[in-house]
Amino acid sequence: LGDVYKRQGYEIRMLQLLPYPVAPVPTDNSSRIATIRVNESDGGNDPGIDPVHFSNLPPSDLMVDAFELEDVGISGDILTLTVSYSGGCKDHDFALYMAPPAFMESYPVQANIYLEHQAYNDMCEAYITEDLQFNIRPIAEKYFLEYGEYDDINLNVFKYFEDQPSEYIRITYSPE
Repeated sequence: LGDVYKRQGYEIRMLQLLPYPVAPVPTDNSSRIATIRVNESDGGNDPGIDPVHFSNLPPSDLMVDAFELEDVGISGDILTLTVSYSGGCKDHDFALYMAPPAFMESYPVQANIYLEHQAYNDMCEAYITEDLQFNIRPIAEKYFLEYGEYDDINLNVFKYFEDQPSEYIRITYSPE
């Protein structure tokens, strides 16, 4: 779970497998249900840093598992998010989305950014804080394609929510 497979311009990510395999109890594989997400690959430049993805999904579909958004920073094209969450027994995955993939007209324009957290039913109770980095250059390139130049973009990075997006941290991205 959580692995991303890149094939022919698409990224395929398995989000959930039910019932989840538990050794040594055998389960009939024909009764399993897999939840996957398929996105067009945006060709991130740095293989070590995941790029932002563009999504038409409603923001509530991107809020999977809870997290606390502690801080947001930008250095060049790298967005750093400091997050905290409970767990500690399994690897957790995070993905960053601009949803919808359109700018809100203001000066500077705005883009809504959502962090998806996959905890994979990690029931441990350690409280983990870590810095996550994402390549946000695809947002600058999208802006350039739409406006013919680079300029400031206000990123509204939303905190975790259950029903409707409300609280966010705004940071200005100044691509060159």
